[in-house]
Amino acid sequence: MHPATKFYTLVASGTVAVMLALLTWLLPLLQSIALWPSIGSWVAGILTSVGIYRLIGKGAECLIQHCTRVRRWIFGGTYLHGTWVGYFIGRAGDKRYIFEHIDQDLDGVVINGQSYTVDLVPHADWTSVSVSIEARTGRLIFSYTLTLHSRQGTIVGINSSQLERKSHRHAATMIAGHSQDLGDQVRVQVREVKVSDELLPWDEALKLAQQKFGEMPEKKA
Repeated sequence: MHPATKFYTLVASGTVAVMLALLTWLLPLLQSIALWPSIGSWVAGILTSVGIYRLIGKGAECLIQHCTRVRRWIFGGTYLHGTWVGYFIGRAGDKRYIFEHIDQDLDGVVINGQSYTVDLVPHADWTSVSVSIEARTGRLIFSYTLTLHSRQGTIVGINSSQLERKSHRHAATMIAGHSQDLGDQVRVQVREVKVSDELLPWDEALKLAQQKFGEMPEKKA
């Protein structure tokens, strides 16, 4: 089930349960009031149900934002929210540290990332344009716009990766795949691991990338 479908189904079910409880409590009281018009009952019921639905929905959204366990349960096998760090090997065989923020909610997914040289010199930054996550196959595909600090202009490309997880119901712990700029025949292999369910500061993410992948050797040219 899609996360948004699961969420709104739960909110609707909660609304129905609360309304039934209220009707069970209020119905005898309303029936005892002889002058209470039937149309008034309908209007009151509609307004009450809408209010309860909005209240439960807002509460559930707040819970998802602040409770990692609930967020993980809602998104299931497509859960990626947090900070990811990794590396790739450039054209000349040189290694680049990368780190990404994957900001995920019911409205969609936004991926922002940066890369640095092994000497901790800024190399590039990118932002996703569209993101697709396939729950069953564990495929992550997103297009992006990328800015290289060494050249002018913006590059458009696409990333295709596979999620590493226990099953299609479990959240991923590793992402492996490749990125390719449009018009370029070279595919860059990328590997990342998750280091936090929070969006960590960039400088902290860079340190974690360096710690985890600093001993990875570069390819010989």
